[in-house]
Amino acid sequence: MRSETTTERLTVAQFDSWNEELDEALAVLPEMANAPHELYRLIARSKNGPRKRFVLASHDGAPVAIVGLRQIRRHWEQLGCGSMPGTTLPAVPGYEMPALAATGLDVWMNLLDEPPAPHDGVRLSYSIPAYRMDCADDEEAYWRETGFLRFVKAARRTAKKYQVEVDAPGTAAWTVNGWARRWQNHETDVAPDQIIAADYYLAHGRYHTFRMTLNGETIAGYTLFVDNGRLTGQSTFFDEKYRSDGVGTFLLDYVFKWAREAGYRQIDLGGGHGYKAKWAPENGEIWTYNVCPQSVHLRRQAMQWVKRTGSRLISSSERTPGLPASSAGALAAVFFSAQDLL
Repeated sequence: MRSETTTERLTVAQFDSWNEELDEALAVLPEMANAPHELYRLIARSKNGPRKRFVLASHDGAPVAIVGLRQIRRHWEQLGCGSMPGTTLPAVPGYEMPALAATGLDVWMNLLDEPPAPHDGVRLSYSIPAYRMDCADDEEAYWRETGFLRFVKAARRTAKKYQVEVDAPGTAAWTVNGWARRWQNHETDVAPDQIIAADYYLAHGRYHTFRMTLNGETIAGYTLFVDNGRLTGQSTFFDEKYRSDGVGTFLLDYVFKWAREAGYRQIDLGGGHGYKAKWAPENGEIWTYNVCPQSVHLRRQAMQWVKRTGSRLISSSERTPGLPASSAGALAAVFFSAQDLL
């Protein structure tokens, strides 16, 4: 289905699925460094995973951007998040932010190396530390500082009976599917797209997989993108039965050594999990930002106020002698049901 509006001098057409019109537009847009048109099209056409939407922005009749989106609960995130590193959207330079704002949707851009370009449509932006080790540095010296070296050495002793294979067929799917089964949250909904991207990148020398085996059985896996001389971690998974042998630690230790010997400049573990600081120092940032209409932003703020106020009132009522429990329940019902009216 196609719907069309005009805003900020851009004509915007929205589609519920990839189609020939989008194919023709993509062909004339600049190709992203980490998301060739061929791969972007493969991800866009896939019907597995969350619902997708595509917004074609044009100026004076010429395509200037395609905003590919994937639905996450009540909002949307960029199509490449988690599957194509560093991607934003295929666009003529300078039209990325106007095209995002022109969608009229609640869009979150995640896992990006750069902050957003200034634009009135940006409602929120923030960064978290990224943990990255330069391959020229002495990782063991860093692990000694963090107190982690003794765990690495212990894993080297307990896991020597295992074998490690690099880029073995099927490792990406085994690792990504295992990771998705373990965590089962909105982040793992991207697993089908990750496997499509992994197959493409592997075929083009831009992806590596590592797996540990014991008697032919896969025990642990780790997958990484190749991004401008940097290995960027994507997914990791290991069989819990073998945790006591330190298989996860052993495998990542192996990746560090392999990356240095293979001539890579850096290992990027990403951010957001405390254990990563034990492996690599803070080195750069990962950005998230939100682009949405003012009305959506105000509605979200109102919902947050309702939640905070309801929680404070309930907490206060529980400390008030003589207030029946049913009254606290009534307060909760009034304030939290109000979210549906905003």
